Amino acid sequence: MPELTRQLHMSVLREAEACYRAFLLCGRGRQILQETPGLGITIPLFFVQCECSHMEATGLVVAGALDPAMPEEGFDLDGQFRLFSTDHLDAGEFITVNGWIGAITILARRQGACFILHSSKGP
Repeated sequence: MPELTRQLHMSVLREAEACYRAFLLCGRGRQILQETPGLGITIPLFFVQCECSHMEATGLVVAGALDPAMPEEGFDLDGQFRLFSTDHLDAGEFITVNGWIGAITILARRQGACFILHSSKGP
């Protein structure tokens, strides 16, 4: 892998981990984890980039619609979901995103001990 590509990948993973740590420290984050058992373990925690005409943000998808039969697929990114982002506030903020309005790019996912880069070839 070329050095520049490796550095970009490492940067995404560091950013995802930093956002996750901020989420864990925030009171509402702890509440969301209690309300959604398995988030980040059996339910993937996606680190995404959202772009639309009125907003651009990067963060963790922490709430939204789940298919009860297949929660391992994660929240519906084409619908409305909650994003935890540290783009504008170091402590983080929760943003409601309407996925059908813009482009959502999954950068990384956490489903276990750490984030891994998201592959466009699979979940």
